[in-house]
Amino acid sequence: RWKEYISSVKDSVFQITLTTKTYKYTTNELIDIVLSKLSAHTTLKETIPSVEQIISGNHQEISQVIDDYLRPSGQAFGMRYSLWIGEELSEEKEEAIAKQRQLFSWLGDYPVNNVSFNTKKIWAVQSLYEKRKWPDTKYHGKVLILSGEFDPWTPEWYGSKMLDYLPNAQHRVYPDHSHLPGFTDKGFRDIKGFVDEIEDETD
Repeated sequence: RWKEYISSVKDSVFQITLTTKTYKYTTNELIDIVLSKLSAHTTLKETIPSVEQIISGNHQEISQVIDDYLRPSGQAFGMRYSLWIGEELSEEKEEAIAKQRQLFSWLGDYPVNNVSFNTKKIWAVQSLYEKRKWPDTKYHGKVLILSGEFDPWTPEWYGSKMLDYLPNAQHRVYPDHSHLPGFTDKGFRDIKGFVDEIEDETD
């Protein structure tokens, strides 16, 4: 139903008035509502109700998305751009991503990240891998990998795939959690327990 709804309104431009000013928005911002719900542990259970609300034509939660856009950001965007361009986009091919996007035509031109190949064209950062190669052997040290069951950005299978290269890693999946499960009370406890265990073994 979500896919059908977004497809049916993908060329629409909506508008909302907040504190006497009118803002226009599209399906991209509606998708932002759902992804923001899905990406946080505290709002994860609100995802389906938000989807159903939007499908019914009620876009009231768009006001929060617009407010987020207008407020000063707490992110260090220069660092974010540099990390993504130096480590991520340098290993990606624009043509391959364009081909993948064809499989999900209902998403249209939804930007999956605020760092794009257009950003790369003007944010000149050298690729990390121009002077460094991927390791060609497995790492046998102890590693702790934490995954959120419903993480839309680094899903559980990312952690499982890492076990191919980190054979002595522990992979813990947090039920009912989303992105960055290590930044929770349980995550902090698990990380501390892991570090304490390593220190006890080296004493």
